[in-house]
Amino acid sequence: MSFQKAIVVDSPKNVQLVNNKPIPTLRDNCVLVNNVSVALNPIDWKHIDFLAPRGVLVRWDYAGIVQDVGKEVKKSFKKGDRVCGFVHGSNTVQPEDGAFPEYIVAKGNLQ
Repeated sequence: MSFQKAIVVDSPKNVQLVNNKPIPTLRDNCVLVNNVSVALNPIDWKHIDFLAPRGVLVRWDYAGIVQDVGKEVKKSFKKGDRVCGFVHGSNTVQPEDGAFPEYIVAKGNLQ
């Protein structure tokens, strides 16, 4: 298993840079993206301060380079494509979702 750097919620109003977050497994309906840039929105710090539980990734908007494409993705993405979009940060159902790690999984048909 490979690991990456990521910013995770450590406690209310606090985040921490970690070096041991697993690179997420590609889901069939997603693309795996090497994250290059993120946008800063008011909702991001509000989630950190008030909503996000410990251990989740935060952030929504990203830009990066496709590394792999899930078999159910209908759009014509391929490795090396530049993409931008959003992911569901602060997701307790899939806590690996969020735009603050080096690699992210994003819904392939929504990007």
